[in-house]
Amino acid sequence: MTEKVALVTGASRAIGLGVAVARALGEQGHRTIVTARDGARAEEHAATLRSEGFSAEGLRLDLADTGDFGRVAEHVTRAHGRLDVLVNNASCMPDMDVASMLDADIGYVRTALDVNVVGVWALVQAMSPLLRAAPAARVVNVSSGAYQQIAAGADLPGQVGAPAYSMSKYVLNVLTASLATAFRGTGVLVNAVDRGGSTRTRSSVWTRRTGPRPRAPRGSRGRRRCPTAGPAAVCSPTASASPDGEDRRWQRAKGRLPAWRWGPVRRPGESAGRVPCAAAGHPGQLVRSRTISRQRPRPETQQAPVVQKVRIRYAKRGRLAFTSHRDFARALERAVRRANVPIAYSSGFSPHPRISYASAAPTGVASEAEYLEMGLQAPMDVEDLRAALDAALPPGLDVLEAVVAHGSDFADRMSASHWRIALSGVDDATAAAAVAAFLAAEEVPVERMTKSGRRTMDSRSPVLSLRTVTDGGDAGTDPAAGVGNTTTVPTAGSTAVPCAILDLVVRHVTPSVRPDDVLAGLHAVAALEPPVPPKVTRLAQGTLTGQGEITDPLVADRDRAVSGTPST
Repeated sequence: MTEKVALVTGASRAIGLGVAVARALGEQGHRTIVTARDGARAEEHAATLRSEGFSAEGLRLDLADTGDFGRVAEHVTRAHGRLDVLVNNASCMPDMDVASMLDADIGYVRTALDVNVVGVWALVQAMSPLLRAAPAARVVNVSSGAYQQIAAGADLPGQVGAPAYSMSKYVLNVLTASLATAFRGTGVLVNAVDRGGSTRTRSSVWTRRTGPRPRAPRGSRGRRRCPTAGPAAVCSPTASASPDGEDRRWQRAKGRLPAWRWGPVRRPGESAGRVPCAAAGHPGQLVRSRTISRQRPRPETQQAPVVQKVRIRYAKRGRLAFTSHRDFARALERAVRRANVPIAYSSGFSPHPRISYASAAPTGVASEAEYLEMGLQAPMDVEDLRAALDAALPPGLDVLEAVVAHGSDFADRMSASHWRIALSGVDDATAAAAVAAFLAAEEVPVERMTKSGRRTMDSRSPVLSLRTVTDGGDAGTDPAAGVGNTTTVPTAGSTAVPCAILDLVVRHVTPSVRPDDVLAGLHAVAALEPPVPPKVTRLAQGTLTGQGEITDPLVADRDRAVSGTPST
């Protein structure tokens, strides 16, 4: 198949840029695939292109739907076997009426970043095998002059219009340069274009709602006969236009974005400064804004390599069960420095210790089975390391074991957790009835407040085992909570308070289902509500076997046989 294939996103409107770019690429001899959130509308516009003599088809693609990327990539691979051009034109402006950073709706910000940045990133990832296979592939991200409101900062008078959209386009430009670096050494060029103003855009709506757009200190939008010339021109292997107006030929399939170019700009009565113009391949004038300061790239800091990886099991006990994961990470870094551990650091502008964690327990939950992995730049005896870190950490944050890392990725060994929940004030019969009702349900939806707002999840499906534990039970004791296999807890005046104990095994899923989600499910199906907050302890976490046991994740590093669920 010799016909080049181009995919253009954001073809929702017949007079929009997406369809116009697809038409321009069709004139260059490309077979075009236009996409939109509404698949029927995309196919309708593709039919219009076919009626004009171009080869085109329409597909549904919603950049906010993670399941669409693989489906579209699979279709392109199966139907065409190649992809030469990817034009990321789809975009959203959810906050057109907002004119201040302080008034921005964070929900709108997340929406803009998900569609305008994360969606572009995910689509490029999905299409990267096809792009790499092409002899001279092109990725074009359609940006916007709105990014200058963020880039100019205090230098731009007035408020920032559509702050979520403007910020997303600023980040898109940074993503473009990063993707160009990632494709270095291949035949893929990645660029961003700002096509300038057009009567086909919603600029009139902006002006009607928010007033005239803020003007940059110097430059113009560069009105052109055809606003599609920018995106279409960059798709050509012999495109010849540079952001500073000098005619030149783009490097052919060198896999790198041309460096940031600096051009002089002056205001009346002002000395010459330097202005960054995004190396975007725009064939006309770009809107330029004076920078507040010029920062030179710093060379990458070279750090000593990792020569030994150590995996550590630690516990959170007593009052320190209320230590957050972030606080523990800070405490551990201090302990590493105090114990003179030869920790390795990452390279880059902000080196950080090479420490990674596996499925940390929530705040307020005790644990006997927390795990981390650290990289060392010099070998160290693991028992000496364990003792030194344990002595440097406060009592309650206890380092239990350290082994030299071997084998597979540590995170892949964490597929389930074993929990103990003490319900003070709840008798065994009430707890058993609630457990039976929970297990009998096929689905128990619960709500959890997340960073993105309230989220509904099924608390039943990840639960592998849930039972009450009475005297003589075989599920062990809870040393952190001070609760054993008893159903009553003596208090002052020799009054016995019932205390049911739940034994819970939960499979690790995304989003994770935690013990408090299971307790919320018990409340939903049986109105179980302990009079005091429950005490929760993680007894074990590791790989789930076919027999329903949780294996010790460090057993492979110790090179000994698996013995089943570890007890504490």
